[in-house]
Amino acid sequence: MRRATPASTRLAGALLLLRRQLAHGEPTIADYHRRRAETALSVLDSQLAHRNYLCAAEPTIADLFCYGDVAFAELCAFDLHRWTSAVNWTERLTALTGFVREKLEALLVGSDQYFDVHRDKVVALAAAAGIPAIYQFRDYPVAGGLISYGPDVEDAYYHAGDYVGQILNGKRPADLPVQQPTKFQLVVNLKTANALGLIVPSTLLARADEVID
Repeated sequence: MRRATPASTRLAGALLLLRRQLAHGEPTIADYHRRRAETALSVLDSQLAHRNYLCAAEPTIADLFCYGDVAFAELCAFDLHRWTSAVNWTERLTALTGFVREKLEALLVGSDQYFDVHRDKVVALAAAAGIPAIYQFRDYPVAGGLISYGPDVEDAYYHAGDYVGQILNGKRPADLPVQQPTKFQLVVNLKTANALGLIVPSTLLARADEVID
């Protein structure tokens, strides 16, 4: 489970909105979200001023996820060297040899905006290390990943549109029930499985919503 700090949560949200505004939005709104991200980076920097990692003496999943948010800041043209403690923390993390050193037999890639933006690189790294990986969204096996299992995004958009329609027709948002995904997709890339020397069980292929070969 992701143990996100409040600073990293605010940073992720501000950066996502900033990137959208830089691409298609108003400069004034982009400046607002940039200031929000800078404030979150300052809070994160102060949290790391007297410790090596966020939650423990050794790196945890919180560090790995938050690292993705900080790396995402570079895509938004932030000069991270303004936050010395945060930069030192990222350098400690990048010095780790990671899953290649540990020789793990499989990799679970969590849902994260940074991973999604760089899914081609993530898939390529897993392939280069010869590690089977499972992802949350169909886009990954389409890009060459082994397998994905997660919510059907198009179905989720359909239900979101239904919510919008009800609100436009007079329903109060507070009266609408909270919904969770009910439709999930299992996608298998057989070409990638063959490249990894894996035999995918026929029972799994029979249950897959899509097989890429």
